[in-house]
Amino acid sequence: MNTFVAQGDISRVDATARRSSRNWLDWTLWLQWALANIAGEVLGLGLAGAVATVMVLTVGEPKSAFVALLMAAVMIAAGTLEGVIVGFAQWLVLHRRLHRLSRREWIIANANGAFVAWMLEWRQAR
Repeated sequence: MNTFVAQGDISRVDATARRSSRNWLDWTLWLQWALANIAGEVLGLGLAGAVATVMVLTVGEPKSAFVALLMAAVMIAAGTLEGVIVGFAQWLVLHRRLHRLSRREWIIANANGAFVAWMLEWRQAR
């Protein structure tokens, strides 16, 4: 086995590797993915923000621990709904390439992630 490679061969191999490595990224898919996430977050976080605004304007500052816990639960539910919205937007892009990707499973996975994130955020805010 010959492990010696001439300088000219290295340049040719390196150039071939560079040329083909640029093709691994599908810019159309990337743009669709980015736009889906932006739209999902704008809608999802917009909904959570609207829920928070309505809650503060109607309830005001919580007067008891029960009301504070209830407000936190409502916000965690709104955050979970944000995960559902983002997950659906992502699935709309991904299912064109990944035909066996389950809409239900993808959305549930995103909702679970959002639920955990909002729970952790709520614990930080206490």
